[in-house]
Amino acid sequence: MAIQEYAEVPGFPGYRVRRDGSVWSCLVRGHAGYHGPWRRRSLSTDARGRAFVNLSRDGRVYRRRVSRLMLLAFIGPCPPGQECCHNNGDERDDSLDNLRWDTREANCGDKRKHGTLPVGERNGNAVLVAGDVQQIRARLAAGELQATVATLFGVSRATISQIARRVTWKHL
Repeated sequence: MAIQEYAEVPGFPGYRVRRDGSVWSCLVRGHAGYHGPWRRRSLSTDARGRAFVNLSRDGRVYRRRVSRLMLLAFIGPCPPGQECCHNNGDERDDSLDNLRWDTREANCGDKRKHGTLPVGERNGNAVLVAGDVQQIRARLAAGELQATVATLFGVSRATISQIARRVTWKHL
């Protein structure tokens, strides 16, 4: 049985995706309902480098992530409680072989395995860095009070407590 190279995008007539993650259209701008030759669409990326494309239907424009379009077209709708997962951890690789529907837990497990889970300094809200956390734990082990250490590092006592109990920064 031959491998299907292209699949139509459900709900968007005149658009299709290819197994390599490219998006194609046969619609001709300015000519509603006219179909011309298939042309590869240019993709845009968000701040994390994930590809998206704008698709038109009934005079409206819809922004869609390419990874989700790929799974929708080749595999089918997203099952309840699942999300789009990248097998190799690279969210920029939208080839069909790299994508699957799976649970959030499995997706976080993949991110942990590939080192792409935003923990520690990679978390956009992090105030401390790994060296700070190591110093905090050393000071606490030496007997300094959590309140004193919190003031020294400019964070709350609750933050110091979570670091001490390894609720946060547990990867260190």
